[in-house]
Amino acid sequence: MNPVKFQNATTEDIPAEIQALLDMLPDKSNEKRGIYIHGGVGIGKTHILYAIEKYLLERRHGCFIINAVDLLFDIKKDFDRLIQDKQQPLEFILTDQRLLLLDDLGSEKPTEWVQETFYHIINRRYVENRTIIITSNHAIQELAEHIGDRTTSRIIEMCNIVEMSGKDRRIQNPNKISIKV
Repeated sequence: MNPVKFQNATTEDIPAEIQALLDMLPDKSNEKRGIYIHGGVGIGKTHILYAIEKYLLERRHGCFIINAVDLLFDIKKDFDRLIQDKQQPLEFILTDQRLLLLDDLGSEKPTEWVQETFYHIINRRYVENRTIIITSNHAIQELAEHIGDRTTSRIIEMCNIVEMSGKDRRIQNPNKISIKV
């Protein structure tokens, strides 16, 4: 279920360059290259990711979206749950065969645990040749500082790299948010 903010995302919102890459996604193949979409804050990457989800679901591609920070939060919440109450979000991500749409990778605080967790997720998809589409504010070279060289190297091999540019769409009029004390 899409968040209210992105319910109006449509397949027409997908830029032509990304659309061309989506059209190359195989239904059943060993050549499954995903997409790494990066660019500045507020330029519409998450909106496009929800449009991509609609596109894929219309074509009967199984997929699901998860925000990187939300995923880490859910994994941490599971640590303190009783065994019968555990939701096992990491196990779900590792075993689900659908195409993973991972939003905002690199927005989390880079810790050793974060690096290991994302290595585990990306490496599992890498060795099992499962497709992934990722959005990030970081150019691929910068991403290594947040999630590590090994993980970033796998993403480079697994994904076509797409850079988006533009202005922060959330800030229509900078004067609206000015605060003088």
